[in-house]
Amino acid sequence: MNKLKPEFIKDISIGSLIYDDERQDPIEWLREHGWQVDTANRLEQAAAYGRPAPSEHSDVTSLWSDAYFITATR
Repeated sequence: MNKLKPEFIKDISIGSLIYDDERQDPIEWLREHGWQVDTANRLEQAAAYGRPAPSEHSDVTSLWSDAYFITATR
């Protein structure tokens, strides 16, 4: 398996990927611009990949409880 090299990930700022301010819903934006959009929550996605569902009481789960996955195709 390939490992990520430190020089590859050194410029990634997780904070820049997360926001708290009001923004347009990405699903609505994609649909308004002609995309076909499908969504899945974390439990659905884990099941689709044959992965165990994350514990409902873990610290990670509480951080990502509102997270969902978007697939958009044209």
